[in-house]
Amino acid sequence: MTVAPVRVLSAEEVAARIRQELDRRWPGVSFAVRSGRGQWRHWVMVTWTDGPTEPAVREAVGDYEALGSGNDDSGPVVYGIHAALCTREVSAAAYGLVAEGLERAYPIIVPRQSPHIDWDAAHAVRIDPPIDMRGPMFGPLDGLYASTEREPISAAHAIRTVADAVDLSDVEFDEPQPARHASWHEMSTRALRAVTGVRIPHHTWGRFPARSHHSAHRGRA
Repeated sequence: MTVAPVRVLSAEEVAARIRQELDRRWPGVSFAVRSGRGQWRHWVMVTWTDGPTEPAVREAVGDYEALGSGNDDSGPVVYGIHAALCTREVSAAAYGLVAEGLERAYPIIVPRQSPHIDWDAAHAVRIDPPIDMRGPMFGPLDGLYASTEREPISAAHAIRTVADAVDLSDVEFDEPQPARHASWHEMSTRALRAVTGVRIPHHTWGRFPARSHHSAHRGRA
C-alpha cells in the first residue's frame, strides 16, 4: 500500500483554513485572518470585534499551532505555523451594553461623555461584589458572567472585565461590528512575545522592520 507523503502547508494556507473554521463556528462574526513571518517563525493573527471570547477562539485554532498535524483529502498535513495569535476588540456599543446592565442591577451611574463611557471618571465609581449577571435586567447578557471579586472594584474595571469575559456572538447591535485589522507592527510584537515569552512595551511598537505579509480576510477567495 502506498503511503501518502506528508505535506507541509504554508502560513497562507493555514490562514485560509483557520478562516474557514472560524466562519463555520461563528458565521455571523467578521474575522480578519493574516499570516506573517519574522525571525524564522511563521504565525497567523486573528482579530475581530465583539463576537466570541479570546479563549473560545484560541481553542478553535489551537490544533493549528506549534506545527500541528492533521489530514485532508490529499493525506496527512503539517500546519506550517508556530503560533496563532488571537486579539479581540470590544466595541463602544458592547461596553455600553454592559454598563447599562450594571446600572440596572447596582446603585451606580456610569459617567459618560456622550455617547461613550468616561473611563477616567468611571474609575472613581465603586461597585460592591459579587457581580452576578443573572436576571432580566441584564438583557442579552443574562447569565453570562459571575465574578469572584471579594473587594469593591471600580465601575471601569467591572465593565471591562465583564465585556472581556462574555460571548457577544449572538448580541445584535444597531450597526454590525467590523473585524479589527491589526497593524503589521502589532503582529510582529505579539508574535515575538508568543515565541519568546518576552513582553514588548507598547511604546516600542513600530521599531521592527516590516516584512512581506499576506491577508486572508473573510469572504475572499
